[in-house]
Amino acid sequence: MNRLRRYQFMGRWTLRAVLFGGILLVCSFVFDWDYYESIHAFLDELDHFELDEILLMGGPVVVGVLLDIVRAKNLKQQQVKLYEQHLETLGQTLHNAQDIINNFLNSIQLYILKANDQKLDPEDITKLESLIEQTTQRLNHLEQPLLEKNQQPPKASEANHEQPLA
Repeated sequence: MNRLRRYQFMGRWTLRAVLFGGILLVCSFVFDWDYYESIHAFLDELDHFELDEILLMGGPVVVGVLLDIVRAKNLKQQQVKLYEQHLETLGQTLHNAQDIINNFLNSIQLYILKANDQKLDPEDITKLESLIEQTTQRLNHLEQPLLEKNQQPPKASEANHEQPLA
């Protein structure tokens, strides 16, 4: 397993190409086969039909198309990763909002119980008003980065280094 980790820099197709080249090399020694002469003879045959120019042009075109396909696949993977990061950030924000609201609702229940028992004094009413104001501020503070992020276009440095909001 450790030997395979050494070759992680090689992609799947690069490794296959190296193996194919090794097989060609072994075959050329074992069977005394000069594959360059075979390729030259094949191109001489194609020269009769003027197909060698088409093959000469087609090689780079095929490589270009394959590179475009790989680039599109990588771009799609980056977009999926970015979307997953946004979802994770949104989930963390919603979790924080839920905690804030649950704490507030639990405190409200306490004051409702005191009000039902008619043990609510002016100091409790002041605490309740303060609690409502603190909860409002905490929710606004939680919401502000989301609003700013949606209103402003991302800077070049921020586009490459996404940070969670929470």
